[in-house]
Amino acid sequence: MSRVVLLDRDGVLNVDRPASVTVLEDLVLEPGADRAVAALCRAGYRVLVITNQAVVGRGLLSEETLALMHQRLQAWIAVAGGRIDQFFVCTHAPSANCACRKPKPGLIEQARATWDFDPAVTWFVGDAERDVEAGRSAGCRPALVLTGKGREAHAHYPEVPVWDDLLAFATELTGTSMPTRTMP
Repeated sequence: MSRVVLLDRDGVLNVDRPASVTVLEDLVLEPGADRAVAALCRAGYRVLVITNQAVVGRGLLSEETLALMHQRLQAWIAVAGGRIDQFFVCTHAPSANCACRKPKPGLIEQARATWDFDPAVTWFVGDAERDVEAGRSAGCRPALVLTGKGREAHAHYPEVPVWDDLLAFATELTGTSMPTRTMP
């Protein structure tokens, strides 16, 4: 079985925008996210991204531009020495009522079928309530970061472990320095 960490994208890896990230120029890496992914990779984790991108289903973003965004994220992370092993993306609009849109666990189940990991020992790091719910539905260990919508989500899920950002999570998980988890 693979050692895997699942990550949400917007608000965890890159800065979340109120109207979503719809143009390449609006894609901005969260501070330290590249180093966080590199630390996870050095520690032997596979890094998989689980993301809703309804902007594609709504016609606000093309699949080609979405692919360019993911290539750009990969390039930034590669400079730091890391990699994202695979992106699992729901491009459906919410009205499609698909099985893959978080908070449903469909994308996590697809990732598990591809990468053969044990959800009971797999962290799903997100910044939103739907990330917590999807992780729990799939049997994963949910975690929140305070970037993106994390503060709001943590108010609804105070029992879920929370870190200041992805780098703080990765630092603690990999044991590369003193714990930096924010306690409720």
